[in-house]
Amino acid sequence: MKPSARLRLVGKIVLVCGVVAAVVFYWIQSRNASPDVDELAAGYLKARDHQLGQLMGPVGVLMTQWVDVLQRPSIEALLIVAASAVIAWVCFRLAETADEPEKW
Repeated sequence: MKPSARLRLVGKIVLVCGVVAAVVFYWIQSRNASPDVDELAAGYLKARDHQLGQLMGPVGVLMTQWVDVLQRPSIEALLIVAASAVIAWVCFRLAETADEPEKW
C-alpha cells in the first residue's frame, strides 16, 4: 500500500472516529446534565458578571462568559469534530503532496 493511500485511510478513520466520539460525548453529557447555576439560583450569573466587571473589568467578564459557553456539551462536541477535521485535513493534504512528483 502506497504511503498516500495509507494517509488517506488514516484521515478517513480519524474523521469518522471524531464524529462518532463527538456524538457519543454529546449524548452522554446531555443525558447526565445537571441544571445550570442560573436555573438553581435565579439571577446568579447577572450578579456574578456585575461583580467580575467591578473587580476585573469587561475583559474578565468576557473571559468568564467564554468559559461558560465552551463548557456546554454541544460546543465541546463541535470542538471534537473540528479537531478531528483538522487532523484529517492534514492527512489528506500530506497524501496529496505525496502523490505529486518531486520538482527538484
